[in-house]
Amino acid sequence: MGRRALLAVVLIVGGLVAVPTPAEAATLSVKTMLGQLAVRSEHTAGYARSKFKLWVDADHDGCNTRAEVLISEAKIKPQVGAGCALTGGKWVSPYDAVTVTSASKLDIDHLVPLAEAWQSGAYKWNADTRMRYANDLGYGPDLVAVTAHANRSKGDREPSAYLPPRKSFDCTYEAWWVAVKWRWHLSVNSAEKSWLTSHLKSCGWPKVTKPTRPRIGSGSTGGGGTGAGASIDITGLQYDSPGADDGSNASLNAEWIQLTNTGSGAVTLTGWTITDAQSHRYAFPTATLAAHATVKVHTGHGTDTSTNRYWNSGAYIWNNTGDTATLRNPGGTTVAEYGYATGHA
Repeated sequence: MGRRALLAVVLIVGGLVAVPTPAEAATLSVKTMLGQLAVRSEHTAGYARSKFKLWVDADHDGCNTRAEVLISEAKIKPQVGAGCALTGGKWVSPYDAVTVTSASKLDIDHLVPLAEAWQSGAYKWNADTRMRYANDLGYGPDLVAVTAHANRSKGDREPSAYLPPRKSFDCTYEAWWVAVKWRWHLSVNSAEKSWLTSHLKSCGWPKVTKPTRPRIGSGSTGGGGTGAGASIDITGLQYDSPGADDGSNASLNAEWIQLTNTGSGAVTLTGWTITDAQSHRYAFPTATLAAHATVKVHTGHGTDTSTNRYWNSGAYIWNNTGDTATLRNPGGTTVAEYGYATGHA
């Protein structure tokens, strides 16, 4: 528990309430972020809340995402009992400044609602990416503990149609909206961008703690004998193998990339490829990945199994200072990418 990132609008506008941020954290103007968002019309077809799996226990500590947010944002920490039952504690809902002393009276708001995310690009994501968005503990503004009344009054509306009743929070809310969209590579429509530009300019273009940008997995696997409903994503990458980089086969095999079939059907991986930014290339021989199964591709030599494959490289593949893994199907279509910078896999 307690691993949630602390992120906040920098206080360059009077009246904003700060959340402590690490002194070394990089900041970025929302003007820059807004300028980098793609402008596209919204994709309104096909949305269902069930397409975003909610409230998982990603770190397997017994507390799901909802509980993690409540623990992280509490002004007075609650007691955590069996089954992560929360008792006591105190919260202040930032949308309406209401003090709450019962966790059950709080909702967890997706600041950019699930329906809005879908319309802005999530319709193209695979199930794993949508789950990670719905349970994002990596950037504070993504999920906010607020009163149930404030959350349900908001619904799925954009800032032009809804701003929190606490007017002093408007600039923060608008800045967070842009930051969350930037983090997840979501688009804005032309009217939305015009409204945000006007209002954030009047806020003095606040700065926010610069978000990291998670990998985005496509929901379309295409070709390769993909079964119905199947979706392949890159779900892990171990660069800088533990211990001394002595070039031994054991050290090489401690470096790996992991794929997961998040769909409901088996996928034939024969002919699929993995490449890095330096164009090192691994091609799957005859292989099938069952529904919900994972497979690791290790850098060194070994005997292939259903769960472990070997690149058979005599040198390290994944760069310690940053790299991008790209998964393509036999037709050459990019299925998933996984990028990282120094110190961030």
